[in-house]
Amino acid sequence: MTAAARAGFPGVVAFLEGTGMASTGLRCLPTPAGSVISRFYSTNAKRQQGRTAARYAVNYQTLKDGGVLGGSSSSKVADLVSSSAPSTVAANVKNVQGFKGAALRGFLGIYPDTIHQIVDKGSPILREWTTKVLTHNLSTNVLGQTRFGLITPIVFYQLTTSSRKGPDVVDKTSKNMKQAHTLGWCVELNRASEVTTSDTINFRGHRNLLSKTKVEPMSTWADKHDLGPRAFNDSLLLQSGTHSLLSAHFSDHPSYGLILDAFAQAGIKSSQGRAMALRIDGLPSTGAKMSSLNVATYKHLINNSLSFPRYVLPVRLALYLAGLSGGKVHLQAERVLNDVGLLTHMTCDFADCYFDAGPGTDIQDGRMTWLLVNAYSRANAAQKSILEENYGKADDLEAATRVKSVYDDLNMKKVVSKDIDAHRQELMASIQHISAMSKETLSSKFFFDLLDNIGHMA
Repeated sequence: MTAAARAGFPGVVAFLEGTGMASTGLRCLPTPAGSVISRFYSTNAKRQQGRTAARYAVNYQTLKDGGVLGGSSSSKVADLVSSSAPSTVAANVKNVQGFKGAALRGFLGIYPDTIHQIVDKGSPILREWTTKVLTHNLSTNVLGQTRFGLITPIVFYQLTTSSRKGPDVVDKTSKNMKQAHTLGWCVELNRASEVTTSDTINFRGHRNLLSKTKVEPMSTWADKHDLGPRAFNDSLLLQSGTHSLLSAHFSDHPSYGLILDAFAQAGIKSSQGRAMALRIDGLPSTGAKMSSLNVATYKHLINNSLSFPRYVLPVRLALYLAGLSGGKVHLQAERVLNDVGLLTHMTCDFADCYFDAGPGTDIQDGRMTWLLVNAYSRANAAQKSILEENYGKADDLEAATRVKSVYDDLNMKKVVSKDIDAHRQELMASIQHISAMSKETLSSKFFFDLLDNIGHMA
C-alpha cells in the first residue's frame, strides 16, 4: 500500500491491516502458505491465489478508534493496530485469557472419537467409505485453515468462566466443555456438507456471478473419486453425521430442540442464499444480472451464505449450551455478527480496488462487490453499458481500467469509504445495545473479546 494511500485513509488502513477473518468465502486475510483459500478461480488462478493469501489481519479493538475518512487520535497506522495480535489459530487460542490453549487441544483431541462415533452409527458395509468421506471433507485442504467450529468452545468458555456471569449461565464442567467441542465439529460437518453440495453442482456463490469466463472448481470430492452428481449423496452423509452426534450427546439436554432448530436455520439460510445466487446466475444477460444485484441482495447473500453458518451458528450453539435461550439476546448477537460479516466484505471489496499492493482482480473475476452494486445503481445509461460490457472479463486489464474509470466518475472511492465508516458505527451501536440489554452475560467486552478471537483465527 502506498504512503499516499495510508495518509489519505488512515481509518480504512487500520481496518484493513487489522481484520483477519480467514475463510474460503471471506477473502481478506493472512493465511498460512499452501492453504486452500478460494475454491474457485478464473483463468488468472495463480495471481488470484497469491493476492488472496496476502490479505490483511484486523484487530477489532481498533474499531473503537477513528473512521474510514480519518479522525483517529493517531496518524500512525502502527498505533491503531495491535502489534501483538497472534497470526495463527494455535497462537490465538493460547492467548485467550484463562484458556491456555485448551480450546484447540480439546477440539482436535475429540476428532478421532467424533469420526468413530459417526461411522459406528452407520452400516458396517459403509465403514470404509464413510471414513473417507469424513476425513477428506473435514480436512483443512477442503474447508480452509480456519476452523469456525472453534468459535463455539471459545464462546462457551468465555460465558461460563466470566466473573460476572448471570444466574442463568451454567458452570463449566469437563462434560459440557466436551459438548462444546462436539458442537464445534457439528459446525464443521455442516460446512463440509455445504462445500460438497456446491462443488457437485458447480455452484460459484456470489464470487463469480458476473464472470464472462467459465469457472471450474480447483479440485473436488466428486473429481477425486469420479462420482459426478452421485457426490451429492455424500453431502447428505456429512449432514447425517451432524445429527448422529447431536442425538448421541444432546438428546437429554434442555436445549436439544433449540440446537436442532439452529442447524435447521443454517440449512434454510444456506439453501436460500444458494437459490438466490443460482437464479441471478441464470439470467440471460450481464445487464439483467447487474440490475438484480442491489444492496438488499448483496446483504442477503453475505448473511445467508457466509455470516450465518460461519459466525452466527457457532455463537448461537454456545449460547444455548450455556443456558441462554432468550430470543432478544440471540437476535442481537446475530445482528452483531451479520454486521461483522458485511463490514468485512465491504472493506475487502474496497481494498481490492484501491488499496491492494498489486492490481486487484475482483473486476476481472466478475465478483459481486459493494463497489459494483452501488456504482450500477448510480450510473447513467452510458456508464451502465460500460460496466455491463467490461465487468468480468478475465485477464483483460483494459476492460478493468474502463470499469475503474466509471468508478472514478461516480466518486465511488469516497462513497464506499463513507459507507464503511457508517457500518462501523452501526456495529459499535449494536454491541453497545446488546451490552445494555444483558450486562451480566453479553457485555461489550465479551463481544470485543469474541471479535478478537474471530479476527485472529487465520
